[in-house]
Amino acid sequence: MEYDKLVSIVSEAIKVDSKLISTETRFVEDLGADSLTILQMLMNIEEAFDIDIADDDVANIKTVGDALERIQQAIS
Repeated sequence: MEYDKLVSIVSEAIKVDSKLISTETRFVEDLGADSLTILQMLMNIEEAFDIDIADDDVANIKTVGDALERIQQAIS
């Protein structure tokens, strides 16, 4: 459930087909996202899941799987 919602947010933020997104997908290398796009996407994730992502964690979120793991930690 969280995965599908996350993929939708990533797809919309980065303007890429959701079929191209997996847990291994890297935001910068695979999707070509810049830092501003990533920041906006992370804010959208925080809002959608009603969580806070610490500034220290932001630097470690490089893949969709990293983001999913952070979301799951925050809501459990």
